[in-house]
Amino acid sequence: MADDLDDMDEEDGDPLGDVPDLDVSLGPAKGGKKKVIIIAALVLMVVLGGGGTGLYFTGMLDTLIEGQAINGEEAEAEAEPQGSRTASIDLPGPPIFYEMPSMLVDLKSGRCKAPFLKVTPIVEISSSDEDRMKEFEAETRDRIQEFIREHHREHLIGKA
Repeated sequence: MADDLDDMDEEDGDPLGDVPDLDVSLGPAKGGKKKVIIIAALVLMVVLGGGGTGLYFTGMLDTLIEGQAINGEEAEAEAEPQGSRTASIDLPGPPIFYEMPSMLVDLKSGRCKAPFLKVTPIVEISSSDEDRMKEFEAETRDRIQEFIREHHREHLIGKA
């Protein structure tokens, strides 16, 4: 069989003999280093941007920034545990409990028959603000009713 191929080359000539040889030498690429640097910079920006975004949304970036910017006031704040923040207001008089009249409020539901809730709000105020509470009692009742009406029964009993 190899003899047949040799005979064919001699008889028919080289089938690729008519095609001129092409010079396929790879010379130095134009802008090759520049493209590599640009691609590396883009990849680096995407990786750092994604990592920074992840740190920001997980809250780790806040702790890193707080650790770097410690002043005298912030050092005192760090001495306190994070969960033990309380607010206190000095009242001008002793606190009293103001009991508002009972109210019947219908709750939000998708059914025709809505559940009702009977509420007797009790407000802790200073004794000097009792007159103001009586003045704004109707508005306070309306706000309480609006708040309760926005909730389903499950939200108020803790099963939501």
